[in-house]
Amino acid sequence: MKHKKLLTCLTIVTLSLSLLATPCFVLTSAFAFAPVFRDTFVGELKEKVELLKNAEKKKIVVIGGSSVPFGIQCNYIKKYLPNYDVVNFGLYAALGSDVMLDLAREYIDKDDIIIFSPEMNPQTLSFYYNGRTLWQALDGNFSCFHSLSKETKERMLGDLYTFAQEKAHYTLFEELKLEGVYQRSSFNEYGDMKPELLPYNLMQDLYDPTMTIDLENTYPSADFLSYLNDYAMEAKKKGASFYYRFAPMNEKSIISEITMDSYYEKLNEDLSFPILGNPNDAVMEAEWFYDSNFHLNGAGSILNTKNLIKDIKIVLNDHTITDIYVPEKPQIQGEDETLGDCSDEDCFLYQEDGGGYQIIGVQEKKESLIIPTHHDGKRVKSFSAETFQNQSGILEILIQSNIESLYDYSFKDNTELTKIKIKNKKPYRIKIGSHLLDDSKAKIYVPKDVLSLYKSDYNFSQYADRIFADPTLD
Repeated sequence: MKHKKLLTCLTIVTLSLSLLATPCFVLTSAFAFAPVFRDTFVGELKEKVELLKNAEKKKIVVIGGSSVPFGIQCNYIKKYLPNYDVVNFGLYAALGSDVMLDLAREYIDKDDIIIFSPEMNPQTLSFYYNGRTLWQALDGNFSCFHSLSKETKERMLGDLYTFAQEKAHYTLFEELKLEGVYQRSSFNEYGDMKPELLPYNLMQDLYDPTMTIDLENTYPSADFLSYLNDYAMEAKKKGASFYYRFAPMNEKSIISEITMDSYYEKLNEDLSFPILGNPNDAVMEAEWFYDSNFHLNGAGSILNTKNLIKDIKIVLNDHTITDIYVPEKPQIQGEDETLGDCSDEDCFLYQEDGGGYQIIGVQEKKESLIIPTHHDGKRVKSFSAETFQNQSGILEILIQSNIESLYDYSFKDNTELTKIKIKNKKPYRIKIGSHLLDDSKAKIYVPKDVLSLYKSDYNFSQYADRIFADPTLD
């Protein structure tokens, strides 16, 4: 009997210590460890808040997702509108549009011009946000937390453990590696992306086919419209002006049957505050973009900035000339035609795609399949979303560096697929959506020496917990 009581006591003590250990681990990892994500792309958030806080004059503040830092050059705005301080307060759609607006709210003052310029994307036009990414943005300086809404704070608590676990991993076991433009060092003193880092369009076929723009099915939710109207009313009470402005859109990515004018008319009816400028100016030729359908290259950002200044001058009744020189559209770099492994070329069905091929089906199943780099001597550019859906008998797929677009739902209901191997050592060159692994149990495997790059990548970070190293890909 005594032995049984002792065993019971030990069990209770062990469970109690385990329950206490979890919150201790979370608090220590999240808040006591040195900052890990300070130099990442979202690590710029703290600098942007400081720009708002330290503005000395009335301000022009542009708020939005990543199209804002890629899309404007504040030095031009300061030159042509010298009576204002200018703050680029755009960063990353996954942080949440309402989060960025809430963070700016307390710094809105009399005579400020606040411009909300979201990408034409369901994420930016709703209350969507990614708690893990937001914790990363606050890493090392959690003072911004108090500016968030009660609802956002409550939602973030559910992601604290994941953030703490990831931070502990990079603190104790692995250095967080960064590559490409998606890091804090790519921003200038205004919060803009440095234009010299964005020379020309990097995208295969000049647009991202995984993130097309459908105006008909991309419209602000009713509750988000109400939030924006309330925000505008609050700004007006402070003596500030609040505007909506369409973000740049790659014309090659627009698939909608409705027109920009009809979209504008509906939005204009639903908003209680003005829309700045002509929305048709937001639809720009593909050569002005960099690596997504919303990110402009250095020359494209000059063109968009010039149009923004002219839009602001109209509401200010300023008739001065905006004589900014806009460079020619940048020349496109040629494609890499390096021949890779084409041993499984005959296992697939193809259709022509702008001088190359797209894979549209599987005609010979194998447990392990390699996506070929070429077919009939021409580059294989992609495989359709339907190629591997509902397939059986395929356990792993190797994707070589010629594939730069992975479509949503590409592996839907492929119940036997366990490994998606990606050979490309430059994750920032690959375009993916938010639903690549929906209805799939497969995991992503990448070269061991770039595992950290994939997990911290702008696009792939949303799948960080399903990305693993495969030494055979090195």
